[in-house]
Amino acid sequence: MTAAAEARRNSHEARVGRQILAAIGPSHSTRALTIAAKMARRLRRPLALVSVVSPPTLFDFDVEQFALNPWQFEQQRAERLHELHAQIRALSAAGTPLTETPIGVLIGKTPATIAEAASAIDSSLLVMGIGPHAVRHRLFGEETTLMTARQLACPVLAVSDDAVDPPRHVVIGIDFSVESIHAAITALALLTAETQVHLVHAWKPIATPLPLSALRESDAAYARDAAERLREVRTLLGRTLTVHMEAHVREGPVVRELLQAARDAGADLIVSGMRGVGGLERLFMGSVSNALLRGASCSVLLVPEPDISTRCELSRALDGHFVDADATHWPGVLESFARRNHMRTATFEIDDHALGAQRQLSGYRLLGATYDERDGRASLMFADGGEGQSHLTHGIGGIQSIAVSGSATRDRALCIESDYGRAILTLLDP
Repeated sequence: MTAAAEARRNSHEARVGRQILAAIGPSHSTRALTIAAKMARRLRRPLALVSVVSPPTLFDFDVEQFALNPWQFEQQRAERLHELHAQIRALSAAGTPLTETPIGVLIGKTPATIAEAASAIDSSLLVMGIGPHAVRHRLFGEETTLMTARQLACPVLAVSDDAVDPPRHVVIGIDFSVESIHAAITALALLTAETQVHLVHAWKPIATPLPLSALRESDAAYARDAAERLREVRTLLGRTLTVHMEAHVREGPVVRELLQAARDAGADLIVSGMRGVGGLERLFMGSVSNALLRGASCSVLLVPEPDISTRCELSRALDGHFVDADATHWPGVLESFARRNHMRTATFEIDDHALGAQRQLSGYRLLGATYDERDGRASLMFADGGEGQSHLTHGIGGIQSIAVSGSATRDRALCIESDYGRAILTLLDP
């Protein structure tokens, strides 16, 4: 295993090492509590329980102001606590001890309150029942699991009513995006080496009423390329954790093929990365993760988008480069780049639209890189190649995008595109 792969594995294990939170409601929760307890024990992680007493979803008022009689909420909270203790006693008697598990019964709107509780303890995983997902629940906002997942920075394991043990047969949807690779790595950190993993890429041929040979050739070429890329993904993931992985390329609508792949494999878990989409798109069209949660008969792991540092690292590992045109990401991109390449020897040149290419320095070592959102300027700091007594700083304004190129294990260059041209920092040492 390479040093970078080991670092990725340790990073994900560190996140998993934080506390697991199980959200337990009045229904669709018994299996979730059982699976959460078994996973916490298997992963040797602390477990906490939270349950929320909330007003009916059709009433929009602030429960903190106690629009209803406050004693009603307190009575519901006491009843819920009693139910949870009864479930804990039953599980403990069945061989899953939970007597020391902290319990919080909170008052509020369920998704937001659960998300706040998970954030408060810096939870690495939220476990909850998959819940109902009929059309009427979608229209009236009762899909608690989906609504909670959209507000969280940690993965959500939505446990099916048929789940008995932690997952051992897993289907992971791969569309070659950073989100799907990040979801796969996150899932692997939760699994044991005995787990059977199926990496599935589903695609649809170009739709046309005409039997054009060029289109058939294009589809055939894509199928071959997808199979090769999926093998590369399997190799990349194999560096993170040694599990038995099989790669499958399936032709057809993504959700249909992933669900069918899960049925074919007898899977007890489907893994999906999540992406941000607007409210109307979620309601009328949905997303792959939403559709999987609504259509799966097994459990579903929903993994949120990666942070900017992880996104950059995975992009380089997949495509050899990373480009970001979102200014809100640039402080993190430059800070992460500087941290990874601190004191590496570099050359720095400016390719100006008016003046052409000019080398600014060579043989200096990179000290740091920052982006000031107030004045919209990036700063690159260097130390001389000798004793490091001489420091230089170069500022860049009018930035349009920042790109990092390299491999899974090593950065090669930083390119900052601006209104005036581009600034290129090339790292020299191996």
